Amino acid sequence: MLTWNYVYLMAVMKTYCFRKIPVDVASSFGSNSLTHLKNLLIVTVACLLFGAVTGCSSISTTVSEQVDSATKISVATYRMIDQEIWDASTLARMDAEDDAQHAVRHWADRVWEQTEKDFIPWYVDYWTQQGLFFKYTWYQMNKGENTVTATERLATHLKEQFSERVLKPVALETDPDKIADQAASAYIRVLADQIQDIPDRYQIPVAAFHRKLKLIPAIELPTRPPQNASLYEILTADDPVVNPAYTMLSDRNDSPADGIESRYTASRLDTLANRAADKLAQKIALRGGGAAAAAIAGGGIGVVISAGFTAWSIIEHDKERPALEAELRESLRSALNETSRLLIEDRDHGVLASVYHMSLNIENHVWSAPFVDRQLEEDPSGNSEDIESLF
Repeated sequence: MLTWNYVYLMAVMKTYCFRKIPVDVASSFGSNSLTHLKNLLIVTVACLLFGAVTGCSSISTTVSEQVDSATKISVATYRMIDQEIWDASTLARMDAEDDAQHAVRHWADRVWEQTEKDFIPWYVDYWTQQGLFFKYTWYQMNKGENTVTATERLATHLKEQFSERVLKPVALETDPDKIADQAASAYIRVLADQIQDIPDRYQIPVAAFHRKLKLIPAIELPTRPPQNASLYEILTADDPVVNPAYTMLSDRNDSPADGIESRYTASRLDTLANRAADKLAQKIALRGGGAAAAAIAGGGIGVVISAGFTAWSIIEHDKERPALEAELRESLRSALNETSRLLIEDRDHGVLASVYHMSLNIENHVWSAPFVDRQLEEDPSGNSEDIESLF
């Protein structure tokens, strides 16, 4: 419309301002009057042209504002957006599960390699077995009013040795706590990638989509005070760890001194160490009774050592070593397999606990949210960041 008005006005200017004026008309006006007439026509046409341009521009702006302010989303579209978020969370969770399974298998392989390399050779060594005998005897002698039995104290010593010789060296590379953090980060990253272009694909204002994300709970912890975080807060944080709710989600099941690894390895090693300690106690009862009596009568373990006593000979130990090593290897392998399984399958305390917590909250919310037609207006604060820059 603006183009045709412009063409028309230019034609008028050409017709009335620049065509040759008849001589008789020109002679009736003075030369100055004729100049004034032309100038008047030019000014008049210019005003008309300016008014047309301004008027069209004003109408265009008004219509644009009306379209922006009237942007709505239909019930069907709203359902599709919720479904997109649900699908994105499901995909992100599955990716995190795959990554965690591979990571746990790698951790278990490294633990077993270190066990074969250090702990098993140390445990079945002749002098280690002798040392464990004397340690058990010492625990029995100094029991006093301690309610912890000598077997339990020996089991604790074996767990400490396994931690120092196996778990800590492997932890320099990887451990279940690191795997859990990586799984949660992977879930957040994939989810963000999947939903960042929803505003573009559904032609909805970015600020309105942000407000929707703020209504979706990602973390809800029943602490005092409650620690909560929306999907928007989790996705837009430079580092989710700085969010108190996220930090508490990661640590809620573990004390500062313990981690996911300790929760599972400790319980499995308890069984293993107690069994080993029981067998050692039986062995001592059968072969080392005299040594224990001598230690008690002589005033302590130092007397036994200074007397050059050994609970059993190295020849006897060499005969029994293959069976001892095979039994230990079987017990440790079984404990490690069970630990690996629980690290993956335990939804409350395993390496995927944080992922399951966030995905369950998000998916439940969008699945059960009421599908109503909602006004999607620009944020009154003028916040209209590009969603890609936020993720």
